[in-house]
Amino acid sequence: MNMFLNAIELPGLGSGKDMTGTSIRATASKTLSGRSVVWEEQTTGGRTLDLVGGSDYGWLTRADLQALNTMAATAGATATLTLADASTITVRFRHEDTAIEATPLVARPNPEATDYYNNVIIRLMEV
Repeated sequence: MNMFLNAIELPGLGSGKDMTGTSIRATASKTLSGRSVVWEEQTTGGRTLDLVGGSDYGWLTRADLQALNTMAATAGATATLTLADASTITVRFRHEDTAIEATPLVARPNPEATDYYNNVIIRLMEV
């Protein structure tokens, strides 16, 4: 089964960092005497997810990328990411990074909706 972001199918994309990050946030500092002090707290959300395609896999059409860009164009919007195992995560686009990147397979002056793009990166954050 492929992943979906809301109703947009993301065939062949993988999450290169699916095991990165935990639900613990920590801050470390030094006291005036030089001792270390660490504050830890449980967090909900905040894990980053990069959905990645390469030069020969994970291609998306221009129409799908336009739909993703339309979805990303709403400030504060969230979406449901359905993973290949049918589990779901509520996510937002990481606008603090470049949220969506893709390269056309064939650069044309007037691309069509059916043209394919590779090297896709969709940057999300769990909320």
